[in-house]
Amino acid sequence: MATTASAREVVIQCDDRKSKYNMPLAIFSVFVIFLVSVGGFMLPAYFNTKASRSFRFGVTLCTFLSYAVLLTVGFVHILGDAQLFLSNPCLPEGFLNAYPTWATLICVIAIFISILLDFYGHTYLTKLVRIGTKDKESEMVPINGFTQSSDAIVPVPEENGDAELLEDVFEGDIPSEASLDVKRAAVTFIEVSVCTHSVPVGLALGLENAENFVSLFIAIIFHQVLEGLGIGAAVVDAQYPLRNHIMLAGFFGITAPLGIVIGIVLHHSLNQNSSGYLIGLGSINAFAGGLLIYVAFEHMNAFRSKGKWMRSQGWQVQAVCVGAFVLAGALMLVVGKYA
Repeated sequence: MATTASAREVVIQCDDRKSKYNMPLAIFSVFVIFLVSVGGFMLPAYFNTKASRSFRFGVTLCTFLSYAVLLTVGFVHILGDAQLFLSNPCLPEGFLNAYPTWATLICVIAIFISILLDFYGHTYLTKLVRIGTKDKESEMVPINGFTQSSDAIVPVPEENGDAELLEDVFEGDIPSEASLDVKRAAVTFIEVSVCTHSVPVGLALGLENAENFVSLFIAIIFHQVLEGLGIGAAVVDAQYPLRNHIMLAGFFGITAPLGIVIGIVLHHSLNQNSSGYLIGLGSINAFAGGLLIYVAFEHMNAFRSKGKWMRSQGWQVQAVCVGAFVLAGALMLVVGKYA
């Protein structure tokens, strides 16, 4: 008898039950979420346009904030959501029993793919820069073991064959011309990963009933502002022109509102407990989480990129940077409970 009641309870939970919906508030949220997302994204760029030393320090501070946000978003928000989707009891029992943690599996696959893409991308960029450098050197006239250019006489580099082209690029030993391209590629990974996650976040808000809408709405506002600050700081660090920063901010700003609009349109017809919905969104979130976690550790580690500068500062500056890192991470962990 208890077994029957339990089975009936699961069936009820997996039914597509409709509830009261606040359409005006849902439409209002589209515009608010867009504005706060773009505003958070553009704030580091605003700091960067100011000549004041305090504003410049604000950009550096955003780098530490960004690192904390990216880590917590990857592990708690994106991967956490994926785990909820892919372990939902409404999924077929065969799927749930086939692998203990589907979200972790897909996340690790994404990290493996990222490692390989990163390695071969580094190698390709290094070769391009080396070839370009050799082409320039070939245009110089050799004079007794030296080459003469319009600026100075410089030694002719010895030929090292492919060894010079195939340095250990995994350790970042690539020319400065290529390192900026690598950093921008990392920012692209971040933008795609976070925006991929933002659509389901908006979708969840668009599908939410009137009773729980306001609390989720407030949580997502903080969620988008902090994520925007994190990615915006990464874009500034990659030295993108302001025009590109605005374009990336617009792309980030539109993704969550797009999800809300989709949720508004589908809230009467979409079954959020269907297998296709749960597996599809869960897999997308898990893959995006893997991309973001890898990029955060490998390319956006503020304590590695700013470590030399930080060690040269006094304890007060170090305390502020560490405080920004810890506070941003703590805020995102708290927000993760609600969004």
